[in-house]
Amino acid sequence: MAGKVITRLGACESGLRVLFTGSLLEELQRVMKESDVIRYRVYEVLVNLQAISPVALHYCSDSGLLTQLTGELSGADVLVQVNCIDMLSSLAQSPHGLNWLVQQGVVGKLESMLTAADSDPMSSFYMPGVLKFFGTMASLRPDETMEHHGAFMKTVFESLDSRDPTMVKVAIETVGMVGSRPDGKMALEKQGCAWADCLKQLGRIILNPPTEMRMYGLTTLASLFSLQVTDHTEDQLSMLEGWFNTFSPKPMDTLMSIVQQPFKNLHCAGLAVLQALANQPWAQRAMANFPGFVEYLVDRSTEKDKMGKEARYEVIKALVESSTTLETFGSPFYLKLKEYYQQGPFYVRVQAEVAMEGSN
Repeated sequence: MAGKVITRLGACESGLRVLFTGSLLEELQRVMKESDVIRYRVYEVLVNLQAISPVALHYCSDSGLLTQLTGELSGADVLVQVNCIDMLSSLAQSPHGLNWLVQQGVVGKLESMLTAADSDPMSSFYMPGVLKFFGTMASLRPDETMEHHGAFMKTVFESLDSRDPTMVKVAIETVGMVGSRPDGKMALEKQGCAWADCLKQLGRIILNPPTEMRMYGLTTLASLFSLQVTDHTEDQLSMLEGWFNTFSPKPMDTLMSIVQQPFKNLHCAGLAVLQALANQPWAQRAMANFPGFVEYLVDRSTEKDKMGKEARYEVIKALVESSTTLETFGSPFYLKLKEYYQQGPFYVRVQAEVAMEGSN
């Protein structure tokens, strides 16, 4: 409750002045000494506060409390470091927050931790957080991050094949985060052979247990293949088609084998990949040419639960809203798609029963 009050107070400059001068600031400094938990609660409030505006960041910085947060990186307690890095990742989500971290030398410090991880026996504790931080940074500034912090993507690619499931999970999610926007996709493409190997590894991950890791892999593929129509340039579309043909020798077979499985979470995650692909002409051609795809897509009887019905409907919706679907699939199938779309995800056809009176 106190955190919400402080955040509201910091919504305007006059409130910021009240908060970071005199007795209120002294009270914050006092309670932070009571325990690690309270100290990090205050840090969390500060991080939320600075995200409001560059002006809010200025007041948070001048208070000295954000500098105190970055100082936690140099502490001897690795768990305190882990919490600190998590807070710094949140701070980096705003462009002005990331600029401040660069100016304070925090990004350089985190990269040093990244490159020295092999010689630090405690690195397994903080490495997931460090990768998450650079993933956040790369989602905002992909080219700059990959050009100036080469160790980051190298570590991500290597971690996809790690024996530590936590590192594999973080690496998969980081790839999806970086590749969620067009500029991030282009930056990944520039990684050359290392990126091609990464795509192939994702293809292996989505086919092999454990199920949880397969889910992460499919979610990342959906992020990588997602492209708004306004971003449909020849380069982007050609690049994603190349990725599609790289992640699996038979990509449509791979995806259809997943969406036709009875396991709800995997099934829906596979449909999310098809949804991401559905507005791209080259992907529509791949779908149209796959034996049985069109029949499968409009067959409502194969979906038994709410989650599956909604996931299937999103694929239908993406195809109906695409300007190239009619040309690619032809009028008969397009009309079936449109009917499905208009009827909604939960439509059930009523079977008319006619009672025939016996002639005894």
